[in-house]
Amino acid sequence: MFPRSAYLHIIAEAKKDGIMKASAFSTHTSYSKEDDIQSFSIEGDNSKLAMCVMLVDEKEKLKTFFYKHKDLLRSKIVIYKEVEFWDVD
Repeated sequence: MFPRSAYLHIIAEAKKDGIMKASAFSTHTSYSKEDDIQSFSIEGDNSKLAMCVMLVDEKEKLKTFFYKHKDLLRSKIVIYKEVEFWDVD
């Protein structure tokens, strides 16, 4: 979960580093630790909603990216999930 300004920087750095895919999306409803539950509002301040950044690539490239940008990613929640690549040919 990232502040709104950080996600653009993370995606730009991922592009520079040759990461296969990068996406960002905001949640509709979220909370963190002791914070109140936040919900999307057309007329309200949505800056406290969780911003998620998804990077897709091989594990070693993602690890290299993480360590290279550890200061930017410090105190962020990072989840690694193995991805299957299927060949349909």
